[in-house]
Amino acid sequence: MIGVDPQSFTWNFYEWPDALNDDTVRAVNQTIEREYLFTEPQGYGARHTDGSEVKNISNIKIISWDKLADMLSPLVGTALQIGRMDFGYDLYDIHSSMTLNYNVYDSKSNDSYNWHIDATRQATNDMKFTLLINLSDEPYTGGELKVWPKSDEQCVDNFSKPGSAFMFKSHILHKVEPVISGVRKTLTMFLYGPRFR
Repeated sequence: MIGVDPQSFTWNFYEWPDALNDDTVRAVNQTIEREYLFTEPQGYGARHTDGSEVKNISNIKIISWDKLADMLSPLVGTALQIGRMDFGYDLYDIHSSMTLNYNVYDSKSNDSYNWHIDATRQATNDMKFTLLINLSDEPYTGGELKVWPKSDEQCVDNFSKPGSAFMFKSHILHKVEPVISGVRKTLTMFLYGPRFR
């Protein structure tokens, strides 16, 4: 239930095992392939302190929120409500020019994403939540999502299912294990708010 759990202030993440049905997953994939803005350049994004890349993803397409809003607004609206009511975070509303990352992890190149956090360099706001949606449309193995919220890593088993969604505090360490067979597709959306004080 939203806004009624007295322990919600201790939560680090929230999951929807059946956020999207198969038809919606298919429609979102088709829309992204048809309407994406550009492909993210190789080498862009998180790096280790020695400068080496954290991200090994074959293909990341950037898509504007307004192209997907009709299909994803119910989920994202619920995510905002949970973030505000249960986590107590001050979150901005979603605007039409916001962009999302469509991540294609291919087993042919052993794609993965090592331990990292999500953050912004902007001075006036903070990235507060990372919302992931599994858009895979074919079977795959590997590619497990892992988080490290406290003293031990945890595997997010429910996120291996197409149509599932998972939201977590962006400052929590997380990784994607190498994809062993098939192709894993996910959509990443960041929820922002005023700077933490």
